[in-house]
Amino acid sequence: MNRKEILMVISILAIVLLLALIPVLARGIVSEGLLIGPEPYEAINGTGTAFSWMLGIIKSVLGLKAALTAAKAIPIASIILGGFMLFLILRLERSRIVSLLALTFFISSSAAISAMLRFGDYATHFLLASLGILIFTRKRAWPFSVIPLIIMCRSSPAFGLAILVGIFIFSAKRYLVRSLAVCLVSGLVGISVQGLVTVPGQKLLIADFGAITGVSIFTLLAAFGGMFVIWNRRTTMAGYYLFLAAVAAGFWLWPSEYALLLAAISSIFAAFAVERLLVMKWQFNLIKHLTLLTIACGVLFSLLVTLDTLTVSQPDSLMVQSWLSLSRMPKGNVLSLEEYGPWIRSFSGQEHSIQTSDAYEIFYAVELKKAKTVLAENNISYIWINDEMKNGRIWHQPEEGLLFLLRNNETFNKVYQHAGIEIWEVANLSLS
Repeated sequence: MNRKEILMVISILAIVLLLALIPVLARGIVSEGLLIGPEPYEAINGTGTAFSWMLGIIKSVLGLKAALTAAKAIPIASIILGGFMLFLILRLERSRIVSLLALTFFISSSAAISAMLRFGDYATHFLLASLGILIFTRKRAWPFSVIPLIIMCRSSPAFGLAILVGIFIFSAKRYLVRSLAVCLVSGLVGISVQGLVTVPGQKLLIADFGAITGVSIFTLLAAFGGMFVIWNRRTTMAGYYLFLAAVAAGFWLWPSEYALLLAAISSIFAAFAVERLLVMKWQFNLIKHLTLLTIACGVLFSLLVTLDTLTVSQPDSLMVQSWLSLSRMPKGNVLSLEEYGPWIRSFSGQEHSIQTSDAYEIFYAVELKKAKTVLAENNISYIWINDEMKNGRIWHQPEEGLLFLLRNNETFNKVYQHAGIEIWEVANLSLS
C-alpha cells in the first residue's frame, strides 16, 4: 500500500468516524449517552439477543458499568468496521468515488444510526456479513468465509438467507464452485426453517416519515436515479438489480432484519447517481452544484429527523434517576409497563415479574379489595408510574382505576416523586 492509498484510507475512516460520532454525541448530550430501547438492557440481563452472553460475561467479571460501556461500544464499532469492509468490497470492482459515496450514504442512514445507538443483533450481523463477504473475495482465504457466515446464519437465518443469495448472485458467474460451496455449507449448517418464522415488524421505510430504521427519501430518490443511470449496463450490473429485488422482498417479510441491507443496497445505487452527476459535463455549473447541494441537504435533513427521534427515545436520565433511587429500597417486585421491565431490572436491581393480564387488571381496578388480591398474588412491593402512563398510555382520567385507589394511605405509600415520575410502596395487603 503506497502513501496515497494510506492517506485515502485514513481520510475515509475520518469521514466514517465523524458521521458515526454525530448521533452518538447527540444522544450523549440529550440523554447522557443512555442506550436506546429495551434490547441492550435485556442483553445485559442475559436475554433478548443471540450475543447477550458477551455482555453477561463482562457484567459478571467487570460489573454493570463495564457491561453498559460495552453495549454502547460494540454496535458502534460493528457498523463502522462493517461499513469500512463494505467500502473495501465495493473497491474491488467499483470506482473509489462510488465506494466512498455509498459508504457515506449508508453511515448517514437511519438504519445505521439506529443500529449504532442500541445494542441488538443487527449491527453484529452486518459486521459478520461484511467480514464473510470480504474473506470470500480473497483468492486463498475464501474457505474461511464460512466461519463468520455460519455464526451470522445461526443468529439470524433471515438475514443470512439474504447474504447467501447475494453472494451467489454476484459471484456465481465468475466463481461458481466457490460460491456454491460457501452458500451450501453456510446455509445447511447455519439456517433453520424454524428460524425463518419470525414476527413481522414495523414496515416503515422512509426515515423522514418516522421510520427509526429506514432510508432517507433523498437517498431513495437518488437510488432510483442510480437504477436509471446504470440501466444501459444492466447485463453486467444485473446482480445489483437482483439483489435489490431480493432485499426488497425480504424487507416485506422481515423488516427489522433487512433494514440495514436495504440501506446498504440503496446507498450503492444512490452512489451511482451522484457519481454520474459529478463526472458528467454540465452546461451550467451552478445547476450542477445546486443539484448536489439539494441531495446533500436532503440527506442531512433526514439525518436530523432521525437524530431528533432517537436522541429523545426512552430511557431518559429522569427515568434512570428514579430507578437508581428505587435501587436503594428493600428488594421487591415492581409493577409497571412490561416494556420498562429490562430497564427496571438493570438500573434498580429490583424484580419486574408479572403477567400482562394481571398488570392491567390492577391498573384498571375500581375495588381496593380486588386490587389487593392481585397485588398479593404477584408479590408486588412497588408501583412505578410516569406521566406517559397517566396521560393516555394507561389512564385517560386523573382518578381512573388504580390512580384513584392510590389515595388509600393505609395500602399505598408514595416514596418517590420527581418530574412526573412516582414510585408507590405497597404497604399493607391484608384484606380485612
